[in-house]
This record gives sequence, C-alpha cells and structure tokens, in this order.
Amino acid sequence: MGNSQNKSRKRRSRYSSFKLQSTSPDLEEAWLLTLAAILVLAQSWMFFVTPQLATLTCDRPSSNPSLGICKLILAGLLGKKVTSFPLAQLEGAEVKHHGKLRQQIVLVLPDNKLYFPIDRGFGSPENKAAQINAFLQDSDIKSLSLRQDNRWLIYSAGVMVTALSSYVIWFRILDLLKRFSPRSDL
Repeated sequence: MGNSQNKSRKRRSRYSSFKLQSTSPDLEEAWLLTLAAILVLAQSWMFFVTPQLATLTCDRPSSNPSLGICKLILAGLLGKKVTSFPLAQLEGAEVKHHGKLRQQIVLVLPDNKLYFPIDRGFGSPENKAAQINAFLQDSDIKSLSLRQDNRWLIYSAGVMVTALSSYVIWFRILDLLKRFSPRSDL
C-alpha cells in the first residue's frame, strides 16, 4: 500500500514541475506583425469603400411646384446609393460639427435625417446648407444641385497611409525572416 502511494506521488511531482514555455521575442514580433498587417488591410478597406461623392439634386416643376423631387446620391468604389424623396418633405438643412475641422450636412425630413458624408476637404458645408435652405424658401428657384467630392483627398491619403504602413511591415517581416533563417544569405 505504501509502495503505490510513493508511485502516485512520483507521478504527481513529475507533472507539478511542468512549466509553460514563454514565447520568444521573435515569435511575439511575428504575431504583432500579423496583427498589424490585418489592421492595415482593414484600414485600407475603410479608406476605399466609404462613399466620398455626394450629390443632391432637387427639381421644382414650373407647372406644379408641390410635385418637386429631390435625389441624394452617395457614391463610392463599391457602387452608389440613391435616395429619392418629395421636395415637400425636405424641412431644411443643418450642419453637424465633428470637431473643429470636420463638418457634415444633414438634410432634415419629417421622419428621419439624411446625412452627407463628413466633409474632410476645404469646402464650406455652412454655405451648402444655406443654399439648400434658400432653395426651400424661394419657390422661384426651379432647381438645386450640390456636389461634395472628397475622393481626391481621401483616396490619396488612403494610398499614402497604406503604402507607408505596408512598407514598414514589409521590412520588419524581412528582418524577422533573416533572424529565423539559419542561412546568412537572405
């Protein structure tokens, strides 16, 4: 009986001295580089698929101004979204501020609001909102056409940030591969 207890103690002691090996710094760096690459891809996706061209057109027919129609078109690389609504439903336009430099035009309808993309350029959303409100107040104005195009700014910023991030990750991966490789000619 005493003999079987000694054997079980030996078995237990063998497992109790087991320690988890920590990962090497190189392996941790590889994991972080993989995570960074995934984040750069996600960031690139966001830069290029968000709608960056917004167009609002409203037409008021001379024969019957109450039959006017408005169309908000949001376009990006993956396509466009068209929202049509009667001119009579458009109550006005407001500017929503997102910090000091980013502003957004909001079209106010009775049951909801329609949003232009955030203006990251050098345009003046206040002037555009004033144009919309002036069109609504003056029935002699027969049409309204506004366009907000941030594509040149967003796409060029997206390309620069993606290229720089990819460049840094690529050279970190090459450095990591050199450290993992047993050969010195890489």
